[in-house]
Amino acid sequence: MAAPDTPAAVSGSTTTVKTMADGTLRVSVDIEPRHAQAAFAMFGAPGTAVALARLTPKAAVDDMRRQAQQEVGNDYGHHYAVLYKRGWFHNPKVIAGFEVDPNLSPDERIEAIKQRIYLEAQIESLTELEPHFFMQVCALVGVVDTVPRELREAA
Repeated sequence: MAAPDTPAAVSGSTTTVKTMADGTLRVSVDIEPRHAQAAFAMFGAPGTAVALARLTPKAAVDDMRRQAQQEVGNDYGHHYAVLYKRGWFHNPKVIAGFEVDPNLSPDERIEAIKQRIYLEAQIESLTELEPHFFMQVCALVGVVDTVPRELREAA
């Protein structure tokens, strides 16, 4: 039995495919080094039953993103640096959309907008907010067209 943290599947790529004399198909698979330990735990004994499935390129990319996210955790903060760099929080349309008093100091406006986002998304920090959900919050208040391209692409 595999350890509790051993995944149910690992991805790899085929290297050779042969038809044996008796008609059996033999498929060799290369597993990336980062998955090697899990693959060995799963398939290390000859005669282990397996199932094969073809991953579409999109599924493979999605799997890589999911794996990368698990490795770093849910820290989405790097996506939001562009909001500060581009002055998004100071955009009059953003200020109006989030119903923030334009007479507040810049720091207070930023904090007020972030608090509205936190309330809508039920989070405590932008580091917890997936870009996709950020875009939904911006759509709710009518400011999605103000979001910088980099953040729209991340969503």
